[in-house]
Amino acid sequence: MGLGPPTYDHNHAPACARWPAERPSRFEGSYRAAGSAPILVLGTTGDPDTPYRDAVALAGTLDNGRLLTFAAEGHTAYNRSACVSALATDYLATLALPARGTVCADEAPPGALGRSTAAGLGAGVDETRDVIPTLR
Repeated sequence: MGLGPPTYDHNHAPACARWPAERPSRFEGSYRAAGSAPILVLGTTGDPDTPYRDAVALAGTLDNGRLLTFAAEGHTAYNRSACVSALATDYLATLALPARGTVCADEAPPGALGRSTAAGLGAGVDETRDVIPTLR
């Protein structure tokens, strides 16, 4: 269990927690990041892997933190929302933070896999090639 690849439900975590090696790099100081540049924290309200409440807590702990909320289901926010992607990209380029309390909620619903969703393309179009890469 601890030697295989990580799984979505973190079955590998118990093995790592009991690993007998020293942890000399474990950070035990303040998590405030005092004196840092502005820090953007992205939080997705329905994220099954990184709970939204943790993003709220982190943004509140950081001296210069700002929470950007993505009101959606699923893990991660960047590239799933035009709103989140634009604000996060702007932050990365300029360190400009979005206004406090900004919520993005423009996630596009997923289309049916393996079917054409574009008008006029016909039944020969297979969307799975964009979801499941193939070796060429």
